[in-house]
Amino acid sequence: MLLLCALSWPVIGFAETLSLPPGAFELPDGLQTLDRSETPDESTGKPSGIAVFTREGDLPRAVFIVTYVPAASDEAPFDARDAAVKIGNPFDPSLGPDAAKSIVIDGAPAAAYAGTLPNGLEVKSYAVEHNGYRIVVLLKGPAQKPYRSLMSRFAQAFEGLRWSTPSPTPVAMPETAAPSE
Repeated sequence: MLLLCALSWPVIGFAETLSLPPGAFELPDGLQTLDRSETPDESTGKPSGIAVFTREGDLPRAVFIVTYVPAASDEAPFDARDAAVKIGNPFDPSLGPDAAKSIVIDGAPAAAYAGTLPNGLEVKSYAVEHNGYRIVVLLKGPAQKPYRSLMSRFAQAFEGLRWSTPSPTPVAMPETAAPSE
């Protein structure tokens, strides 16, 4: 029975750890870096940056983008669900925060959105704010193998992010209905 259960779990190979000032997660195998940059934020002096990946040895048909910026204390409250939807599908103004689902990433409230863009590409996006940082992730690619699998592995890896400074009290988010696709 144990062997059968082990065979039914997806196996994810990890190539390296993506370490960011707010936290880190393991990148799945099969990626190549297109861009990685970090600069001090003008208002806070903390690092902000971007990392862009695509499928290894392929034209950039699928793009995986991770951005992180310090959250200024005087900014409006962060709506993770709204941010996940707006970065995930900026083409559909009828979509609101209710199109995203509330999730928890290492004890911090976050949001995830999944859908299809007008050009047929699948998209997954995430938004989270924790310990003075906002992380926004956009995963976009064709709705076929091997892109769909790589996007799912990247999404699963990001959901395993570990904060540099853990949440003092982990948040339990209620399950929300998955957006219709």
